[in-house]
Amino acid sequence: MAPVPEAMFGRSQSVFMGLLRVLLLKPENGVAEATEEFLFANPDHEEITDALAYLAELAAVGDGVADRARQCRQLIVERASE
Repeated sequence: MAPVPEAMFGRSQSVFMGLLRVLLLKPENGVAEATEEFLFANPDHEEITDALAYLAELAAVGDGVADRARQCRQLIVERASE
């Protein structure tokens, strides 16, 4: 699957779409690495808030996706509070 083109979205939105890809389709690629990549894109406060809301919804699903979403959300919260 090709990366999401930045021309369609901004850098952090493009990276967040990649993060969702890891959570939903390719969990073997590593949630921590995808989360770090999202944070490295320097998302603004609104983008982080949106990401946390989406991840909270995914965490409510109750399967492997939920576990990965909770892990990702926790990593973002920890880094955002630094």
